[in-house]
Amino acid sequence: MATAPKAAELPRRLGVKIAVVLLALLALVTWLGTLAAARDGVSATQVRIFEALLWWQPCGAGFELPLPGVRLLLLLLFCTLILDRSAWSWQPGQRAVTTMHAGVALLLASALWSWLATRDATLHLQPGEETTQMQTSTGTTAMPFALRFVDSHRELHPGVATLADLWADVEVRGPETGAVAARHRITLNEPLRRAGLSVHLDETERLGDTGRYGAATFRVLHDPSATARGVGLVLLVGGMLAQFAGKLRRALRPAS
Repeated sequence: MATAPKAAELPRRLGVKIAVVLLALLALVTWLGTLAAARDGVSATQVRIFEALLWWQPCGAGFELPLPGVRLLLLLLFCTLILDRSAWSWQPGQRAVTTMHAGVALLLASALWSWLATRDATLHLQPGEETTQMQTSTGTTAMPFALRFVDSHRELHPGVATLADLWADVEVRGPETGAVAARHRITLNEPLRRAGLSVHLDETERLGDTGRYGAATFRVLHDPSATARGVGLVLLVGGMLAQFAGKLRRALRPAS
């Protein structure tokens, strides 16, 4: 016969339920944001969805659904995890779980840090044009490498206006490559990462139609939280492996 949960267990179970709801909302908002980025561009989507506390999702027939922004969801997840005292036990049998929680907390903290400290700039390039300068809100600044826009491609699904394929080919020359240009393909999910910068596609409704619009626009980000994010990922994976190894060891232990 099932017994009622102890009073001490109720806050922990409530925290887990809140975290599950927040994770589901985060997955939904991130998916909707990815679709919006393909349609409206990275910069506009970053401001409207990823950096907002609240935004409105069109649902058709003039109806819009209010949804929390990614920044608010990450902040709520971080607070839920930090305030859950049961997540930070270093007792035997709980250390792997605590290590995973530390990794998740560091990943969330690095995401919040990136929004506070990330500096961004833009590049407007014609096909075949090369530059070592990027435009910031305060003027132009030099990049640690030269970037040349080669070609781009944009394809829609037949009969509908949804994006099927989008990419831009660029060539990079820097101190490590010398005069030899290294070629890279930038997609919505795979930016160019070089010398502490990441180069993303922007104004995607124009990209791939250079005969009509001419220039392509790229967004350049400098994110100082990359190291913290890497450490958080190592802690998360390490905790998962330790948890799996512990369960496997107990399963293989001979019965006494």
